[in-house]
Amino acid sequence: MAFIRKTFYLNMSYAFGANIITTILSTIFVMFLPKLVDIREYGAIQLMLFYINYIGFLHFGLPEGIYLRYGGIRYEDIKFKVLVWEYVIAVTMIACFSIITFFYLQELVFDPVKRYVGIGTCVIAIGQHLIWFNTYVLQMSNRIKDYSKVVVFDKFIFVFGIILSVFCIDYNYKTLIMALVITRYISALYSIFLCKEIFFQLPNHCFFRQAIFDYKNNLECGFKLLISSFLGLLILGIIRWAISVYWSIEVFAVVSFSLSMVMFFLSFINSVGIALFPFLKKLTDYDAALLYKCLNYVLYKGLFSLLFFYYPIVLIVNIWLPKYGASLEYLGILIPILIFETKYNLLLSNYMKALRLEKKLLKVTFYSIILCLMGTGIFVFFCDLKMGIVLLVLVLYFKYKLCEVKMAKIYDLPVIKNSFIELLFLIFFEIIINLKIEISALLNISIYLIFFLYKKQEFFNVWRQIQKILR
Repeated sequence: MAFIRKTFYLNMSYAFGANIITTILSTIFVMFLPKLVDIREYGAIQLMLFYINYIGFLHFGLPEGIYLRYGGIRYEDIKFKVLVWEYVIAVTMIACFSIITFFYLQELVFDPVKRYVGIGTCVIAIGQHLIWFNTYVLQMSNRIKDYSKVVVFDKFIFVFGIILSVFCIDYNYKTLIMALVITRYISALYSIFLCKEIFFQLPNHCFFRQAIFDYKNNLECGFKLLISSFLGLLILGIIRWAISVYWSIEVFAVVSFSLSMVMFFLSFINSVGIALFPFLKKLTDYDAALLYKCLNYVLYKGLFSLLFFYYPIVLIVNIWLPKYGASLEYLGILIPILIFETKYNLLLSNYMKALRLEKKLLKVTFYSIILCLMGTGIFVFFCDLKMGIVLLVLVLYFKYKLCEVKMAKIYDLPVIKNSFIELLFLIFFEIIINLKIEISALLNISIYLIFFLYKKQEFFNVWRQIQKILR
């Protein structure tokens, strides 16, 4: 057990270190690209990244199934001769779908920007899936150090390629899309190098039947998790899609900029949870339950501090990117997502996967999608963009709260009182940010300090309990 905990701490340090580097690179991308390019070009890149999120459905849950079934396995114990056949089957299906979509785009999509972005997404599909497959294999085999290398390299080559393309002569959205495609395949090659034991296997027909059987089992196991993840993306995607269709590419760029600010912080915080899932699989039921209760309390008291990132962002955008000033209105509405999504991804989702509650996750996400679809029809009908942003926040809160209630039942935790305080704090925050920025910051920070210092000793006792479990 001591070795397992030592490995957990090492993995946490690798994940944290990688995310410090990727955060710096993301800052360069988020802060400098909108400064260097026109809103139209920035909108094209955001639309491409938006589409890339959804091509993950094409593998039908293969990497998720491998991750769930073999999470915690040693890399040396993986059946490489079987796995290479599963890769071949998946890549063949992705290639066929990409070719069909390519011809569809040529004939039926008339907007030149959207058509070019769609074609770029078809070209990128295989490379992007190889990155996803390999990172899942690295995570499940606890090679978090190598996983962190892929994450850092991927982000570096992406940011470097995009920024470099901006300085090309007569650059336009096509130059940016081409740079994105090239950087994806460079990252895919690096991830292949780190998983070379899989790719340097010549497919042997003797293992094909076993690969088909294993492929089927992985799909059955991973498809529910894929659908849950895919529907989770659709909560953001449906609203962003509606904005891209019913509003201009410039409006889409402004809203995407607000979302990228929020997702920028989320990607840093949530990646710490990468090391948590394999660790949970090795804990006893008693220790896992105790760790959940402790983490739940610490996050409840600590996550409100994330809201204060709003104030430095406002100052930076007003000084550095005044043409995106309109995005701050949406950012103020979106910022509570940091609390919901951090707790959902860091704690709730990891525990529900460890407890094999993929069906529950799927149901929760499905209900959220239904609510999102109903709300999207309303905000499009009234042509009210702000209503759409509010809807996004409410749907994510609904998803997070349903999962929290489910976990509270499992571990016999009170949820109503904390939920009421949480909601009250968020309402106060949203009201107060409309005041002058100096007064708003002072009031919100003062309220949070009172909340945090109340029973502060209990917080530190719980924190020491977490450290004791991790030792």
